[in-house]
Amino acid sequence: MFIFAVDIGNSTIAAGLYSSKEGWTNMEKISTKTSSTASLEEFFSRWAPEARKSVHCVSLSTVAPHVTSVVERAINSYFDCPVLTVTTKLQSPLQKDISETMGTDLFANAVSAYNKTKGHASITVDFGTALSFTAVRGDGKIAGVSLGLGIKPSLEALVGNAALLNSFNLEYPKSALGTTDETALQSGVVLGNYHLIRGLCLQMQEEMNEECMLYATGGNSLLYSKTKLFTQIDHFHTLDGLRILAEYNHQNIS
Repeated sequence: MFIFAVDIGNSTIAAGLYSSKEGWTNMEKISTKTSSTASLEEFFSRWAPEARKSVHCVSLSTVAPHVTSVVERAINSYFDCPVLTVTTKLQSPLQKDISETMGTDLFANAVSAYNKTKGHASITVDFGTALSFTAVRGDGKIAGVSLGLGIKPSLEALVGNAALLNSFNLEYPKSALGTTDETALQSGVVLGNYHLIRGLCLQMQEEMNEECMLYATGGNSLLYSKTKLFTQIDHFHTLDGLRILAEYNHQNIS
């Protein structure tokens, strides 16, 4: 069985193909701002045509209503299968008292983390336009969420010109003492976010009175791969939550 997952974010649209035999084959992204029915159909065509015909369903999450209808049209045009539009009212392995205002991407992150931990508390840090923290108790209850400004918007605010960002080498700094514009930005933004993430996760665990496994996902999460802060960095984390929701709700897909 194949499940195609699509996560519409404020900056990018991420998609991936899951096979019950092979797992996730690959993930691709396209800019939310430049998406159109034609560009999305070309985007979907990056996956093998034979997989297109075998897809059992498409699991769709969106936090960008202004492009949702365009994506839905492209999905319906390209795929000949049911579409599951994710809401927090869907059946899931989590406890049911979930806020209707919670972002469906965060809901998917919570589902994915709970599936991985097998009864252990968790926090998922998602490095998107927003830097989000989704905490789940060991019993499957969502403990809470924290939202902050993502790394790229922070840099754009500091630099003042998005085009100039390409001239900066974004990496984890060797020192907090920056001696150039580049290393100063690395210290303030990358290292600064590390301490923000570490401190906030520690306080969340203290308030939950549970030790948490920490998961990271999103474009800039690999900046922290050598810090040993996270239990796992997984770019498929959100998409896997969408896959699990599709499997839990297969009878309700139309």
